[in-house]
Amino acid sequence: VLESSPDCIKVLNSAGEITFINLNGICILEGESKDQFMGRPWVSMWESYNQPVVADAVAKAFRGEISEFIALSPTVKGTPKWWNVQVKPILAADGKVMSALATSRDITSDKNRELALKASEQKFRLLADSMPQFVWTGDAAGKMDYFDQSVFEYSGLTLTELQQDGWAKMVHLADAEANMLAWQHSIATGDDFRFEHRLKKFDGSFRWHLSRATPKRDDNGVIQMWVGTSTDIEDQKTFANELERLVHERTKELAESNFQLAKMNKELESFAYISSHDLQEPLRKIQTFANQILEKEAERLSEFGKDKFQRMQNAAMRMQTLIEDLLNYSRTTNSKKVFENTDLNHLLTEVKEELKEELAHKNAVIETDGLCNANIIPFQFRQLLYNLLRNSLKFAAAHRSSVIKIGSKQVPGAVLSHPELDKAQRYCHITVSDNGIGFEQAYSQKIFEVFQKLHTRKEYEGTGIGLAIVKKIVDNHHGVIEANGLAGEGARFDIYLPVSED
Repeated sequence: VLESSPDCIKVLNSAGEITFINLNGICILEGESKDQFMGRPWVSMWESYNQPVVADAVAKAFRGEISEFIALSPTVKGTPKWWNVQVKPILAADGKVMSALATSRDITSDKNRELALKASEQKFRLLADSMPQFVWTGDAAGKMDYFDQSVFEYSGLTLTELQQDGWAKMVHLADAEANMLAWQHSIATGDDFRFEHRLKKFDGSFRWHLSRATPKRDDNGVIQMWVGTSTDIEDQKTFANELERLVHERTKELAESNFQLAKMNKELESFAYISSHDLQEPLRKIQTFANQILEKEAERLSEFGKDKFQRMQNAAMRMQTLIEDLLNYSRTTNSKKVFENTDLNHLLTEVKEELKEELAHKNAVIETDGLCNANIIPFQFRQLLYNLLRNSLKFAAAHRSSVIKIGSKQVPGAVLSHPELDKAQRYCHITVSDNGIGFEQAYSQKIFEVFQKLHTRKEYEGTGIGLAIVKKIVDNHHGVIEANGLAGEGARFDIYLPVSED
């Protein structure tokens, strides 16, 4: 029976010497024969700091008592091993103790896992306590079971209080219900938890925190625990609220400015109407009557009279020219339209630098084989490139990296099919295409209208003005723009600008 045991079995005499050891025991101790162990004091096989425990267990066995202990002891070859040991008496027929039976089970693997787990836990707690956020954990059912030291320092609560009520003692009453619903939803679905709430400090004040938690699953996907953090966002909230207030005030100012601008535009329209009708009509009559008098009554007029009529005609002509200039001014924008022969590559480099962060965030790539020079209004055309690239980035497909291709070449109007293009004119053909979400071709004209959007504000932010500005800039350059799209595949914009012959 003793030989068949998988453990290390030893029989000891009253002096604590080994009188029997099983073969499995010799193997576990990395020995070669029984001779290495027979007659050897068992206590000598243990490290000095464990020998008192071993000797006491042997002594108790000979007093009829059973002892158990766990200790570390090397094998014959010096390999350290952990042992779960039981020492009990062996009784003779008369009931007296005649020897002791020592059973040692090798638990090294289990003990090493236990020690590794403890070391990992200590490392986790040390790391958690050193982090600026609160760190906490919960079991699979969502019951809190661990909080790092910063939680106790912040709240002034004990571990027992926190474990009993979770966050309930800390969460602001106004946030409590929504907080609980969000947490219960995560527990039920396994979705990550994310919630902004105010947490009560030990002095009674509240600060905003962003709490996040992620489930930890086993190899079968079953949730074992939740690991969460809570980050103080009070300063960010204060800044956001202040920014919102400033934006609100600025919006009111802009609304008032827009009202005044609309009023001024209306007055300007009235002025234009007066200029084109009420002022020019009497002026034309003056010029007509003066002409009739000069033609039909010239012989009756003295040289002095003829001179005065001629001066009146000249003054009327100058006034007409002035009115026409004022009308033309009222119909133009404030910006000067100065055309320059410009390297489009230079403008593109500037725009790419301005969009550097957005390009990196979208993991977007801009491909170009070199752009030509064009006779353009530089600052307007820079705005055009910026708006088109921003449009491609905004409507990038979520499941693939964004690729934006830009090209240009000069082409004769004769090979182009657009009805607004002059067949006798050469054009600089600029293309901007992407592999984003695209659009239905039926909306290819609508996207250029002011305030027209194909998506709701919740889906994509924007005012619906960007492409309208692009269209206006192309118009200012006497060019044509057309859009082609395929839903889910991408969009392409073709711009045709007339090439100056000089």
